[in-house]
Amino acid sequence: MVEFVNTVAYHKAHPEESLARYAQRKHRELANSIRGMKKVYLDTKYWIMLRDARMGRGTEPASRLLTLLSSLAADRKAVCPISIATYMEIQKQADVHTRTATAQLVDELSSGVSIVEENERVRLEVAHWLLTMSSSVDQVDELKYLPWTKVPYVLGFVFPTIPDVDPHFELAIQKSFLDQMWVIGLVDWVKGRPADYFEHPARQFDVSAINQGKTAHLDEHKDFKSLLLAEIAGVLDSFREACALALKDNWLRASGNKEDCEVDADAMNESGRRVSNLIHSAFTYDRITTAVPTIRVFASLHAAMRWDRGRVFKPNDILDIHHAVAAIPYCDYFLTERSLCHLVRSGNLAFENLFDCKVFSEADKAIESFALLAGQLNHR
Repeated sequence: MVEFVNTVAYHKAHPEESLARYAQRKHRELANSIRGMKKVYLDTKYWIMLRDARMGRGTEPASRLLTLLSSLAADRKAVCPISIATYMEIQKQADVHTRTATAQLVDELSSGVSIVEENERVRLEVAHWLLTMSSSVDQVDELKYLPWTKVPYVLGFVFPTIPDVDPHFELAIQKSFLDQMWVIGLVDWVKGRPADYFEHPARQFDVSAINQGKTAHLDEHKDFKSLLLAEIAGVLDSFREACALALKDNWLRASGNKEDCEVDADAMNESGRRVSNLIHSAFTYDRITTAVPTIRVFASLHAAMRWDRGRVFKPNDILDIHHAVAAIPYCDYFLTERSLCHLVRSGNLAFENLFDCKVFSEADKAIESFALLAGQLNHR
């Protein structure tokens, strides 16, 4: 049953904090609450494996893995956040009974924590990178503590607008709405929704077209870095608006403005172009390592798949990339498919070392690591 939250009266009495500032404070509180916890990202294959174990029809390794993760989560020593890709794949499960069981398990292991959607993540990452170049390090939040939100906001930040009412009352309603969304679990969010209620953008890709264009212009690139830079340019182009908004966020922060402001569309486009060019130049001259990680991981995975001429894109590869982009920069562990595990460990990427994220494709290896983790934590 959904917990009902009514904080309208409180927010009416405290109108001095804007919605944006209040939302920022809620996100910071969430980040601080999970700061010392290990982040374990499970792709959908593993969520289904653990769900089956919970329902009594899983394998022995799956049951052992579930026991370990449940214990670590219950003791608040680990959390298993989800992303928009996880949410969409769970939502697409046609059977209501198993979909609900999966959602219940997510609520238990994730504590309702998710990673913000990709456009917002790039906006945060770019704003953070720009700040690191203009501020002292101790004035800049650590990037890995910024992108956390609650499950209802995994698709993006939304709030109600009420025309023809007192602005202070509308603000109170909006902040109270945020409080309500903050306590809603995935099982409540997916309950009663048809399997096709949402459609993940990744499912719109024509894989045959990707494979046809996979080797196009590949001979123009003499080494992997050249191909990577071309992919980075393409990814940056798709996130140009997020880059512009990041610059705007930093301007608002520096100017001390408490409220948002309108910016001319042409000016926004030009800002996005300039910031994108700046980031691409930084990658070109190796001035970026783990900054703007969503851009790096997206582009690197696409480049690695193109560089391997014998590899054919499969429909699940697109969603696998979305999982990896969410997991590798921000989580301590990533459990995924064997082929993706091999790819992210490969010499051209070596993401395990770059981002300090352990990647597993076999349950036994993950069990060994989590058992060791539980033993270490129990003796602290």
